[in-house]
Amino acid sequence: MVRRWETTVLQRAGFRILEAADGEEALQILSEEPGDSPQLVITDLELPTISGADLALQLELLRPAARILFTSGYPDDALPEPIHSLKTRFAFFRKPFSPPHFLEMVRSLLA
Repeated sequence: MVRRWETTVLQRAGFRILEAADGEEALQILSEEPGDSPQLVITDLELPTISGADLALQLELLRPAARILFTSGYPDDALPEPIHSLKTRFAFFRKPFSPPHFLEMVRSLLA
């Protein structure tokens, strides 16, 4: 439900969205995507199949230029230690959030 909401907010703001149900599907989609797309990957820390942290570590190899936005209902200090070693630019956004704040975070990561 949250993924659908985020997708709707971003599409209405004019962003092109690639959507995946879990981390493994995200990696499959990204491995087939040409060029440097996507510029930003939005993931929850808790995912079916693989964690958001593991997804981010694999993305660093697959799409090193992509920025990562982690979302979670957990507090900011819930970021697993491996995430802090990421060379890519990442941010953490705590749920719940409003559409304007969500778009502001996305735009700031892409700036």
